[in-house]
Amino acid sequence: MSKESLASSGYPEGSLAAAILCAGFGTRLKPITQHLPKPCLPLLGKPLAIHWTDRLAQCGIRQLGANVHHLPEQMTRCLHEEAAWAQWSISHERDVILGTGGGVREIWRRIGREKTLLLCHGDVMVASQLAELLSLHRSSKAAATLLLVLRTPEQSLRGVFTDASGRVVQLLRARSAAQLPPLFEHAFTGVQVLEPEVFDMIPPEGPACLVTQVYADMLSKGMPIAAMLSSAFFADLGTPSRFLDAQKQVLDAPALQVALLGETLQPCAISAQAIIEDGAELLGPVSVGPGVRVRAGSRIGPHVVLTGQLDVHAQLSNVSAWGQGKLHADHHDTLLFVKGEQLIGAAA
Repeated sequence: MSKESLASSGYPEGSLAAAILCAGFGTRLKPITQHLPKPCLPLLGKPLAIHWTDRLAQCGIRQLGANVHHLPEQMTRCLHEEAAWAQWSISHERDVILGTGGGVREIWRRIGREKTLLLCHGDVMVASQLAELLSLHRSSKAAATLLLVLRTPEQSLRGVFTDASGRVVQLLRARSAAQLPPLFEHAFTGVQVLEPEVFDMIPPEGPACLVTQVYADMLSKGMPIAAMLSSAFFADLGTPSRFLDAQKQVLDAPALQVALLGETLQPCAISAQAIIEDGAELLGPVSVGPGVRVRAGSRIGPHVVLTGQLDVHAQLSNVSAWGQGKLHADHHDTLLFVKGEQLIGAAA
């Protein structure tokens, strides 16, 4: 969505901004997240947060905000260096994490509380079209629109219900008095579009939660919350197994690669700046980025992504490895952060 299409969709230039929540500790991905903020972890060679900034750029949104807390200097540097084109407003939550409500409140204050805000989470991936979400939100006239996906039996996310009108009428224990049966349960992706009225409903100071406080208050007052229902790919990347499963799904699906990366990958996607020695075996799908050297005798794949200045002499399968240094030991079903001679891993 270009600036022109933003205007044709009802968003005048400068009226729309976006925010990426990046403050969390990434506890379930320790010990890697003791060294790197979770939104900086690379999926298919690109930091998670930068997957979002690239897609926001495609929507014509240049005014971006983020909150930081855990390893704030690294997180801020990643955003500024990898998305230097953006006009950034960074909220540093120094003493305590402020939650979704408090986090978006402080970003909104810096970016301009009069703006419509597209809110994303830096640790999820969604293949739904953001332009479609923005257009639906504009036409709904609602103060908030949530991007929902159909629940599957293996998903732990639950508790969001729409009624026959398509509106959100229940979030966890909070319910709207006006409901049009039947009700349908969905999973909330964390992606949402918010109008300035929502800012006015967030507590003015301290931590706050959009779902349990702000949206619960909206439902109790009968304020409409719109929803976009999607069957597109959605992944919460908060654990090693979920991260690797998402990587596997993208590597296996060219259509998903186009939706998330804007291009299809070769079964063995090898950068021109990578070195694959004679005698190294690659079993696709694999992705080998610039600066990687795979030595003779290595067996790489399937479902392996190598990113950074890596010297690899190993057998690897279902692995995402990045950093700078030597990877000379076999690994399977693992995330690996390479720092010189040190390997920091999180097994699925």
